[in-house]
Amino acid sequence: MRTHALIAAVCLAALASPALAQTRCVSVPDTSDSRYVENGKQEMLCHHGVITDKVNEMEMKAQIDSLAGSIRQFELQRRFDALPKQPSFVTIP
Repeated sequence: MRTHALIAAVCLAALASPALAQTRCVSVPDTSDSRYVENGKQEMLCHHGVITDKVNEMEMKAQIDSLAGSIRQFELQRRFDALPKQPSFVTIP
C-alpha cells in the first residue's frame, strides 16, 4: 500500500516538473514611456515565484527520497525478522 502511494507521488511530481520548467517571466522592453521600476519589480517577483516553486519541488523530492529509504529499510527489517531463527544449543553440565 505504501509503495503504491510512493509511486503515485513520484509520478505526480514528475508530471508537474515540466509545467513548472516552462514558466517564463516576461521582460517588458525599456522605452521612454515604460515604467522601468515597476516593470523590474514585477519581473523580480515573477523570478522569485519561479525560484520558490523550484525550491518547493526540490524539498518534495528530498522528502520522497527519504520516505522511499525508510520504506526500503522497513521492508528489509521485515524480511530479516521473517528469517528462521537459529536453533540455540544448551549444554547441561
